[in-house]
Amino acid sequence: MKSLESKLLTNPLTPEHWIQVEGIYNSIRRERGILFWDWPPNITWLRVRYLKRLRVGQTRRTLGSLSWKLGLENQVNATLSLHRELFEFPDPMLLRGVIHHEMIHLLLGPEAQHDSEFKKMEQEWDDYEIYDILKSAMFASLRMLRDEDSQIRLVE
Repeated sequence: MKSLESKLLTNPLTPEHWIQVEGIYNSIRRERGILFWDWPPNITWLRVRYLKRLRVGQTRRTLGSLSWKLGLENQVNATLSLHRELFEFPDPMLLRGVIHHEMIHLLLGPEAQHDSEFKKMEQEWDDYEIYDILKSAMFASLRMLRDEDSQIRLVE
């Protein structure tokens, strides 16, 4: 039986996007101090990929998602999936916000969902208000702009 690490990851990030995500992860670890102080300084423990492509006519209202399974000795095997267009959005704060959002999900566990503790923790982030505005702009763009493959092209 193959281990999780040896399974091929579908929709893997490009090396450039991987480096960008790892930099954001570490920046958020430093900014949020005690929340993530004991997390590893690199993200090799976390599988990171793009969200799967959509079929024609579908729209996506998800910018990121996190899935995980508990492995041996309760080790977390997590996969972070990110919308491809986050890397093309003109303001990188949106990508930072989505990664921050998913890091909080991982911190609180699957049962937390978007409960009051989650919302409080997310909104305590100094850049939350900017992220929330950018997230709304991205969703508006995703609803309006689709090509024949249902892949969104954002207008700067």
